[in-house]
Amino acid sequence: MVISYPENVVCPRFPPSPFSAGRFGRLQDTLGDKLLPALLVALGERPGPAIDNRDRAERLGWRESADTWMAMRKLRNQMTHEYVEDPALVSSALGTAHDFAPILVAVAERLTGEAKGRGWVPSI
Repeated sequence: MVISYPENVVCPRFPPSPFSAGRFGRLQDTLGDKLLPALLVALGERPGPAIDNRDRAERLGWRESADTWMAMRKLRNQMTHEYVEDPALVSSALGTAHDFAPILVAVAERLTGEAKGRGWVPSI
């Protein structure tokens, strides 16, 4: 993909889309840093460091493998903390985030399904 700009427009960098990158990062953060620890507390468990909580979620079948989660985390960090100048890299990162989105949605559904199944959250 080639992006051209009119001569009077100066665009020396092509920042990542704040909407796609932000939403991807926020969903992953919300699931791993907020919803998962809250669910563990509700189960009477003591949440620990994030990596221990994620391992527990994997053992309970609530999330994907550690490798998949870490790949998503690395992508999240790349999209939110690095200023990428190459439009092809931005496009690739957004495409990969799009591919990971169903995995995050499935984790969210498993976590909320667990809470609903225990009667902690009303089914709508």
